[in-house]
Amino acid sequence: MKKKSIFKLAAGMFSVFALTLLLTFFQFFSPNVVKLGQTKSIHRANENVSKTTRQEVEAFKPITDYDDDFGASIQQSAHTSRAQAYVVKFTSEVYNFMLGYYPEDEEQYPFSLSYYYTNKAGERKEGITEFEVNSTVNNYDAVGPDIGSDSLTFYLDIDLEEGDIIDRDSLIFFNVFYLQYNAADKSFSPKFEENLSIKKIKTTSSAKEDIDLDKHFTTELKGISSFGNFLCFDVTFNNHAYDLYYSKKADYVDNKYKEELDEGKFLIVYDFPALSNASLTFYYSTGEVIHKRFSQMSVTSSLRIDYGMSQVKFVVDNIPLENLERVAMNSLSFKIRIVTKEDKEQAGTAFTTRFASLWFKTNTGTLEGVNQINIVLILIIAEVAYIVVFVALALIYYFYAKNKYKNDEFRRVNTREYVKTSIIAGFGVDVLILDLLVIIFRFGAFNNRITVFNPIDNFVVVLSVALIFFIGYFAKRAVASVKESHARREAKRLKLNEKSEETDGTN
Repeated sequence: MKKKSIFKLAAGMFSVFALTLLLTFFQFFSPNVVKLGQTKSIHRANENVSKTTRQEVEAFKPITDYDDDFGASIQQSAHTSRAQAYVVKFTSEVYNFMLGYYPEDEEQYPFSLSYYYTNKAGERKEGITEFEVNSTVNNYDAVGPDIGSDSLTFYLDIDLEEGDIIDRDSLIFFNVFYLQYNAADKSFSPKFEENLSIKKIKTTSSAKEDIDLDKHFTTELKGISSFGNFLCFDVTFNNHAYDLYYSKKADYVDNKYKEELDEGKFLIVYDFPALSNASLTFYYSTGEVIHKRFSQMSVTSSLRIDYGMSQVKFVVDNIPLENLERVAMNSLSFKIRIVTKEDKEQAGTAFTTRFASLWFKTNTGTLEGVNQINIVLILIIAEVAYIVVFVALALIYYFYAKNKYKNDEFRRVNTREYVKTSIIAGFGVDVLILDLLVIIFRFGAFNNRITVFNPIDNFVVVLSVALIFFIGYFAKRAVASVKESHARREAKRLKLNEKSEETDGTN
């Protein structure tokens, strides 16, 4: 076989392999291919703002005209620079009331909140917030003795612009309707002609302080890695909530469990429980907001955060990077408690508050300047570089060995066998390199903290299985090579390759 033919054969086969690999990556893992239809959006405060004015709300009939004993009380209150969280409890022991109405094919009356707020410039403005239905059975929420429960707790998360402060005394709930109960057939008839309002809202002692959570807990977005349709957000959590816990549970820390805590028998732990009720939220400069509920992505029910600084990575799919401005975790309960080493909670030690929004902060306030890694692109560059280097080295060694061992009966180069062995060896080393790279990325840039589908796992499995095959193949070749080496040494000892110039046909 001629030298030019050898070059064409080797280069052609590796080119086909490279092209196939590139097309595979681009077809199945092209960056930022988005299938928004697979991403479920949910309404949050201020995303679907009602056209109802404050003047109209104030004119609605108070619910106390029906029931003097109807109760509404704020159980918890906490805020960050971007959101306000309230936990509100409604009670009705005599009459039944519908809080919002969400039919699919009729006009909707979302349970809503009207309030005044002061912005960063000191201006007093009106705000209207609409909330989703909480019930998983009915297309409305309700409270009353005949409707299921005479008390109902709402988690109200209100998005704000940085610097906005809500006037708690201005809160008015509306889109509340009286439910007439028919005992004969146990049915309810809502009275839609009267939109009721809830104005008298008490504040419990535990909610008098509107906790500024930014003083105790912050996050920073350190980097974004992409692998086709999947993104991984690398977030630093800065947890300094011990002072907050101490202010609420000092007696347990200083007295009741001081000895156990000092000796390390008991621990103070920090959790985000009920993670399935929370979401990762993506805000775009176009005004679009996309929510990814943790219940859609993961079976992980809670997330424990170390005290001080810790790293957490979140893997999500079908989220476009273009025009993305900021990312946050929304609707999060935050629980601090004392537990044993076996993670058994000690009674009375739990303190719970709520993050309406935990924003992943950046130096610029946007994603500009955040480090971004495209794993697919890195793998493609590594693959192309490897193919070029391997083909070059294979050709160089071919011509070197062809000339050096032309008179060696045992080591003389057989072109067809050399090409075959080189291609197999090339694939084997390639699989090794790719396997090492994907393992590094899987447990580095894409090492997700919560249990979700990780697209790199499939590559780790397939490449590792292929690598085992190649290791077996080359182990067999190594045994054969040892035997050939032994045969060459024997031939050299017996001088089987030594021929005179008269008989070997060379000059």
